[in-house]
Amino acid sequence: MISPSTPPQDNVVHYIEPYRLFTSIRMEIGESMGGEEIMVSELVRKDQLLLEFPNLIAPETNEHQKQPVALGANCYFSADHNQVFAAITGYPKVTLSPVEGKDTEILNISIEPLFRISADGMKAAIAIHPAISGTRSLKDFSLTELIAEAGIIYGIDKAMVDKANKCIRAQLPEFNIIVLATGTKPRDGKDAYLEFEVETGPVPGKILEDGTIDFRERMIFVPVTQGQVVAKKVSATRGTAGKTVLGERVEPQPGRDIAINTLKDASYSSKTKQVTATSDGVLSVVGDTIIKICSRQEIMTDIDYSTGHIHSRNSVVIHGSVQPGFKVTTDGDLEIRGTVMSTAITSRANIVIKSGILGKNSTISALGDADLYFIEQGEVECGRNCIIRREIYYSTVIAGKNILCMPNSAVVGGRLVAAGNIILGNVGSTNASPALIAAGVDGRRLIQYNDLQKTLIEQQDSLIKCIQLHKGTSRAGMIKKLEKEIETTRLQLQKLNLIPGTGRLSRPDDDDEFSPSGGITIQDIKIEIHGIIHAGTVIQIGNKSMTLNNTISNRLFKLNDSFSDIAPLPLRRRRT
Repeated sequence: MISPSTPPQDNVVHYIEPYRLFTSIRMEIGESMGGEEIMVSELVRKDQLLLEFPNLIAPETNEHQKQPVALGANCYFSADHNQVFAAITGYPKVTLSPVEGKDTEILNISIEPLFRISADGMKAAIAIHPAISGTRSLKDFSLTELIAEAGIIYGIDKAMVDKANKCIRAQLPEFNIIVLATGTKPRDGKDAYLEFEVETGPVPGKILEDGTIDFRERMIFVPVTQGQVVAKKVSATRGTAGKTVLGERVEPQPGRDIAINTLKDASYSSKTKQVTATSDGVLSVVGDTIIKICSRQEIMTDIDYSTGHIHSRNSVVIHGSVQPGFKVTTDGDLEIRGTVMSTAITSRANIVIKSGILGKNSTISALGDADLYFIEQGEVECGRNCIIRREIYYSTVIAGKNILCMPNSAVVGGRLVAAGNIILGNVGSTNASPALIAAGVDGRRLIQYNDLQKTLIEQQDSLIKCIQLHKGTSRAGMIKKLEKEIETTRLQLQKLNLIPGTGRLSRPDDDDEFSPSGGITIQDIKIEIHGIIHAGTVIQIGNKSMTLNNTISNRLFKLNDSFSDIAPLPLRRRRT
């Protein structure tokens, strides 16, 4: 108890201090503490009186006032503010902080809960503090009744309750936290998917259960016959609800439905949920939901003057190379077994190129996956995964899903941009221009962002020239116009959101970047480097970027816990 202050003097405020109705002492805790003492308080019950001001003979005046009291967590005032009560069962904590410009201190009081319940309600633990001799402690109460009073009714572990009771009876001079109850987390529903009735082979770049990546070549040109059931849609499930330790129901996230898109000689029945071939042909599967059935076309030679450009509504295999300037466009899957040299290749399905892609004018475009051996000074854009089996030299690769390279592959210069994850071997070299490795980024928007940066530089240069060359009143008008254009471009740069699936000009605040509405889950995006990555390489995840100052190896790049910066973490090597 704190005694009242000395009688007031002229022009001196007399602060009346409250009585403390609980005991707190300093206690040496545990042998490992080396004799250090910690403040320990007795256990107080819910609605127990903690502080009380003495009855005042006269009302408060400028010279006669109660000491300021600030309530922390789990406390409440009486109606007249003369008393403070505990809102829950727990351990009181009192601190004093000075009041600026006054000769007094604020008394801060809070209650540390006896039971700690996790934010998601899935864990409940008891905090057992050392008992103070001569005061009430946990041994004076029924732990079962205290648990019920706290509202913990589900997932109680009897063995852990017994352990806690044993610890309480032992009255050890140390702090203990024991988990007494565990809730059941909801099991989210499974998304709808297509279950194929024909052998389609491995999914390129699929990450297997043991962490390895399946780099086997995909099976394309799978033959089907008229009337054959190709695939069946498996409906989404609702999931199973969970329950917190407080008995509250936690709803699951239902699985997402998919829209089946059939093209050419394939048909989907919403009644039977089956995809059927309407004629003989070969199967093309684009992503997870697009199915095409086309005829198979084989070209045994190079694509050159003897064949001309190739525009095919079928699936095509080219046994030779594609010579400079000769274009190839297909509706179905495309396999090229030779080299692609300075030309444009387009498939509205998947592309497999067994040899290299050479030349600044080489552009590869696929609606689905692109599986390539190596690419030098070219451009690749695909709607799904891009697989690189050997090298990427000063090229641009944009993928609507992931970019995956074999462990011994090399990336030198250029830009790799994926809406999903990026997994690479070695990146950069001592004398090469730095590469940009961007994951969780919309490739088209990144190009727009780079264009805006160039525009800003040009506008700033124009402003400098205007200041140097022009004089008089016309100069002021021109400068004002240029400054307005610069400000507009800067604002567009600041707002342009690079995260796929989000609004183009709706960049969220830093604190919200991990959960943009309708976008990807940016906190799950990663960049894995399974070899050496050289200094100068630019790493980008979502709207955040960093430039490596040092050459390092075997790193996992992800956004940090606050989603404000990219963290380079040690990489656990995958099994090969």
